[in-house]
Amino acid sequence: MGLIPPEEVPDIHILSKPDTTDLARISATARTVTMDQIIAAEGGARYPTYAESQKEFTLAMIVTQDLPYNDAAYAYFSLLARSLQTTEAPEGCCLAPFYWATGGRATLSTLLPVGIPDPLAEVPATAVSPSPTPEVIPPEIPTATAVPAATEAPVSPLCGSIILAVLLVLPALWSSLRRQ
Repeated sequence: MGLIPPEEVPDIHILSKPDTTDLARISATARTVTMDQIIAAEGGARYPTYAESQKEFTLAMIVTQDLPYNDAAYAYFSLLARSLQTTEAPEGCCLAPFYWATGGRATLSTLLPVGIPDPLAEVPATAVSPSPTPEVIPPEIPTATAVPAATEAPVSPLCGSIILAVLLVLPALWSSLRRQ
C-alpha cells in the first residue's frame, strides 16, 4: 500500500511442502523473497513513493443477499462499517479496524459523502446513558516511519482493488454466517 518505505519491509518466507504429521515439529523448505526482488519483478520502485502515497481511504459496501434486507442486516452492516473506520484498538478477535491494522499510518472512512443523517446521531440525548469517553491510544509508530501530513495524491489502482475485494468477500461472508 505504500505506507512504509521499501527498506522497512521485512523479507517474506514462503514454506513449500510442509510436513505436518508431527505438529510439535513442522518441517518444510523455505524460500525467501526480498522487497528488492519484488520491486525488480514489478518493473521498478513504487510511484507515488510511500511519503506521497494515499493515507486516507473511503470504503463503500454494497450488500447483496437472497433474502429481503431487514433491520438485523442493516444493523449488522452499519456496525461493521463503523468498526472498520474507528481508530480504537480492536475488541475481541474478529475484526481489526483499518487504522489499527495499518499501524496508525492510514485511515478509512465508511461515511457516504451525501447528506444522509447519521442514525446514531438522531437518538435523543435522554435515551442514551452517559458513559466515559475511552482514551484513544494510537499504535506506536517508530519515528523512522513517521510521514508528513497527508497531501493530495492521485488515487492508486490499489484503492479500487481493495474496494473490489471487499465487495466480493462481504456478501459471501454474510451468506455463510447467515446459514450457520
